[in-house]
Amino acid sequence: MQWCAAAILAGCLCLQAVDAASSHADTDALLKQTRDLQVTDHRRSLQLLAQFNRRIASLTPEQQWHVRFMNAWEAQYASHYKKAEALYKDVIAH
Repeated sequence: MQWCAAAILAGCLCLQAVDAASSHADTDALLKQTRDLQVTDHRRSLQLLAQFNRRIASLTPEQQWHVRFMNAWEAQYASHYKKAEALYKDVIAH
């Protein structure tokens, strides 16, 4: 009976790991889509970037830096050059 419970627990843990990997891949794909939209559909990219900024704490460190880079790009695009420079320097430093 304990063996069965252990097997079920192991199966659940594997499913969580697969779900986390899938979620990570989905987020990476959405980050790429957001970056691509910055020059083709700027309004939509701003909406997606705002969503990422709201949930930045739940992203992996690599994904967080990707969002910070897109924030820097956005500041530059909006002609906020000093802000963009500071944001780019922070990304480069890390």
